[in-house]
Amino acid sequence: MAKTLQTKWYDETVKALQINGKSERTQQCYARAVRMLIEHSR
Repeated sequence: MAKTLQTKWYDETVKALQINGKSERTQQCYARAVRMLIEHSR
């Protein structure tokens, strides 16, 4: 990830995906969706 967003929501989402054993690609897709939502709401 080129630009890391240091938000609690983003970090918690990524951690939850890892804990639940989601694949690396799924983690990337979900993280991208969360990042886009955060950027949209700014």
